[in-house]
Amino acid sequence: NVTLQWACDSAETNNTYQLERSEDGLNYTDLSARNMITNDNDIHRYSYIDYNNNYATSYYRLKIIDNNSATTYSNTVVINKLINEQLKLTVYPNPTTGLLHINLSKGNNTIRIVNIFGQVVKSFNTNQLSNAELNVKSLPNGSYILEIHNESSSYHQVFVKE
Repeated sequence: NVTLQWACDSAETNNTYQLERSEDGLNYTDLSARNMITNDNDIHRYSYIDYNNNYATSYYRLKIIDNNSATTYSNTVVINKLINEQLKLTVYPNPTTGLLHINLSKGNNTIRIVNIFGQVVKSFNTNQLSNAELNVKSLPNGSYILEIHNESSSYHQVFVKE
C-alpha cells in the first residue's frame, strides 16, 4: 500500500483534485477525485491510500481543475517500493541476544544498523554473499532499524536487541 498526503490553501478558482498514477511516468490513470474546500483561509489536508499498487516504481501527480475547466498539474512524486521478486529477505531471530542471521536473495548489499535516534551504529557490505551473520552483542538493548540497500532496491526492518 502507498499512502499519499497533500495539503493546500483554499482558492476560489480551483474546484477539483484528481489523483493520478503511472507505472512509466508517461501514461497516467485516475485514482481518485476530491472536490476542494473553498472560500476560507484554512490549509486543508487530503490523503489517499493506494491499495492496488503492485509496481516497483510508481509516479503520482495531482491534476488540478479550476472552475473554468482549466487544468494544471502538480510536480510528479516518484515512489520506489520493494517487490518480493526484487529482494527476498529473512532476518532471524527477532528479538536477538547476540547474532542476527540475514538471508538475502541478492548479493552486493550494504547493510546498516540504525538506532532510534537515526545514528548508524554498524555498517557492512555483503559482497556477493547471500547469507550474513551480524554480531550485535555489543549493542545496547533496544529497537533498531536494519537497512539493506543494493543497486535496485532498499529494505528496512525493525529488530529488537535484548
